[in-house]
Amino acid sequence: ALIEKMEVPLRSSVRSMILDKSHSHLWVLGPRGVDVYDANNMDLKKHIALDIPATVASLRQDSLGVRLYSVTGALLGRIDSHTLAASWRSGAGMMASTSQG
Repeated sequence: ALIEKMEVPLRSSVRSMILDKSHSHLWVLGPRGVDVYDANNMDLKKHIALDIPATVASLRQDSLGVRLYSVTGALLGRIDSHTLAASWRSGAGMMASTSQG
């Protein structure tokens, strides 16, 4: 199994994890952000910090990437599978954001 092969330690607190086979990504949600690993070799591709006031509690995959949800189920943001760019929800819609590495 994939997890058995991992030599890289995951964050101490994993809130949610998704294996995206079509893009070879392993998405790992921890208390400080989302880590995106290459699912083939477990290299960290990108860390996306959670610079928002709400607590992200879960990840859900869709055809464009991963959506981030609060404990109450409110959509907080999304991360694009191709660019790994995050956009965060603000009042009326999504607001483009990070290109952190």
